Amino acid sequence: MPPPLDADEEIVMKTIYQNCSLEDLHTSMKFVAALTSASLDGPHSQLDPPTLEHLRNPPQHVLSLEDYRDLKSAVQLYLRLSHVQSDYEAVKQLSGVSGIMNDMCINTCSTFTGPLSNTEHCPECREPHYNEEILQKSRGKKHIAHKQYPTILIGPQFQAMFRNPQGAKGMRYREEHTQKVFEELAANGGTLQEYTNFFNGSNYLEAVQQGKIGENDIVLMMSVDGAQLYQFKESDCWVAIWVILDCSPDTRYKKKYVLPACIIPGWKKLKNLNSFMFLGFYHLVVIQKEGLKIWDADWNITFVSHPFLALGTADGPGLAYLNGLVGHHGKNSCWLYCGLKG
Repeated sequence: MPPPLDADEEIVMKTIYQNCSLEDLHTSMKFVAALTSASLDGPHSQLDPPTLEHLRNPPQHVLSLEDYRDLKSAVQLYLRLSHVQSDYEAVKQLSGVSGIMNDMCINTCSTFTGPLSNTEHCPECREPHYNEEILQKSRGKKHIAHKQYPTILIGPQFQAMFRNPQGAKGMRYREEHTQKVFEELAANGGTLQEYTNFFNGSNYLEAVQQGKIGENDIVLMMSVDGAQLYQFKESDCWVAIWVILDCSPDTRYKKKYVLPACIIPGWKKLKNLNSFMFLGFYHLVVIQKEGLKIWDADWNITFVSHPFLALGTADGPGLAYLNGLVGHHGKNSCWLYCGLKG
């Protein structure tokens, strides 16, 4: 069971779930309970033996496709050629980065992950989990979902970044900047001349002082947003990403350094974002608890990191999916009700 809530958390939970049904609340708490008991060997981990071995014992050699020119060409041409699947799989094995496919509702309501893994029907629209025609023809032997979506695990992506000397060097910005901030605070009686970065904020600095964020830990921001692919078609899809705050501000938001979390295909609006994000957060919780072993190609050392999730962000409509409130169209749209009516 999840830990008991303190007074402030209880107020927030009551605010968020005041309009939810008991069934929705019960399902949400099942996801929370599953996260609190997360482990690499847990029932929801879904890691194959090679990925599990890669996480626990990362390769200690530089990752570069320059040494695998044929494979590099295969990746570049993957969307154009149909015969490069085997080469693509080889690149995946080389980097350790792969996507995990999970079943989802045909109407994009929710997924069949975590506590909903064995559910026969979508809890929102009651559409069947599996293709009934295939199920009947196979006499109940072939369970093929109507639809799936990918989750890209964060742990292997961290390990892959550090297997490049330049990437590993770029990940030391946070540590260097934090040291300078503490030096300035000590020299100026606890004040800063200017606030230019997330790492200048008191919440972050207090977390470092309290030992919640260690020297080798990686600080993350999660963001989710929807996108319409075609102007005149129903084509809603959603993308969740991880932004690594350890990188400098001039690089952390560039495509090369933004890491995918999951991609949710449309065509309808989703209803239970928690279920889509579950697997990504499950693996984040695992490496937070157990630690992630990383080989640094720049310093040629191995260390253990416990990633720290600092922020969860979205635009106005996306935020409603994250916090469960009414969103920007509501009478009181602020996420904790500021009293200003819209």
